[in-house]
Amino acid sequence: MYAIVDAIVDLHVYSFTHNGWESVGFSLQELKETESIATILGALADRLKQRSPYHFGKIDMLMELLGKDDWSERYLISCHSGEILCALAHGDLWSENIMWEGNTLRAIIDWQLAHCGSITEDIMRVLSTCVSVTSRKRLTKPLLSYYYTKLKNKMADCGKTLPFTFADVEVIF
Repeated sequence: MYAIVDAIVDLHVYSFTHNGWESVGFSLQELKETESIATILGALADRLKQRSPYHFGKIDMLMELLGKDDWSERYLISCHSGEILCALAHGDLWSENIMWEGNTLRAIIDWQLAHCGSITEDIMRVLSTCVSVTSRKRLTKPLLSYYYTKLKNKMADCGKTLPFTFADVEVIF
């Protein structure tokens, strides 16, 4: 997990020291031209509820939490407006997109969903899709601390300071 965070740190150092990466990913207009993620999730939720009311009977509460409007649109606007601390995010970081040779991280592949996203998005995704709940609970705080310290040091090596604190990282996560 620490090797993955090292790769995320390198991506974020690039984000904080270069311009132009903000245009990577879907634009708001492109997002509006595709079928709403909220519509797709709503249809999926209805089908799940029909197939197994016992297991998915309370899925309406989840849909309510997601909101009536499109959360992906809200997220994109929040990232581009500066409401959320953002950097370049892989967008689909999970075990199948991480290539290893033994214990050495060799490559992260499948970048078509890369975009301007929350600084903790990729860490959240890896922790929620690649490790057990027990490991996630044990690793979250140490990984966030490692991420912040490593990023702060690498930015200092570039003569830059971080525009946020560790407390900000915890809040965003």
